Amino acid sequence: MKKNIFFIPVIIFTLLSCTTPYVLHLKKNPWKVNKPQTLKMNYLDFHYTTYQMDEKLYVIGRAYPLLKKLPKWGSWVDEIWLGVYLSDSNGRVLAQDIRILSPQKITPNGFPFSFVLKPKRFGSPGPLYITFGYRLKITNFPFQKNKSRLKVFFAIQKAQDIL
Repeated sequence: MKKNIFFIPVIIFTLLSCTTPYVLHLKKNPWKVNKPQTLKMNYLDFHYTTYQMDEKLYVIGRAYPLLKKLPKWGSWVDEIWLGVYLSDSNGRVLAQDIRILSPQKITPNGFPFSFVLKPKRFGSPGPLYITFGYRLKITNFPFQKNKSRLKVFFAIQKAQDIL
C-alpha cells in the first residue's frame, strides 16, 4: 500500500504537465495577414495587424480601454499584462506571447503592443484564429502610500488550461 502512495505525486505531475491552453471561451477573429482588424473583448478593444516573415508571425497594434466599462474612479493601471493567442478551430492554443507593460495613467490612447508568435504544431485541420488575453490592475491613485484609501479593480481574460 505504501508503494502506491509514491506513485500518486508522479501521476499528478504527469497530468499537470500535459495541460493544454484553450481559448474557446474568448472572442476571436480568423487569422488574416496584412489586414487591419479589431477585436472587442470585455474591457479592451484590440486594433491590430498581423504579418508573417519566415517562420514567425507578428501581431502589432494597440489595445484601447473601454472606459465606459471601467470604474469611474479608475485612473491608473498598476499592472498591465497583454497576451496574444493563435489557435486552431478547436480552440487549442498553437502559439502565444505575453508582454508586461509599465504602470501608467489610463487614457483613450490605449496601450501599444508588438507580439511575436512561433507556432510549434499545426493543430486540427481548418482555419486559424487569433485572440487576446489581458490582466489589468486598475487603481484610483498611482503608487498610493495610504492603502486604506486605495481602490482596486481587476480585469482579466486569458486562456484556460485543460487536461
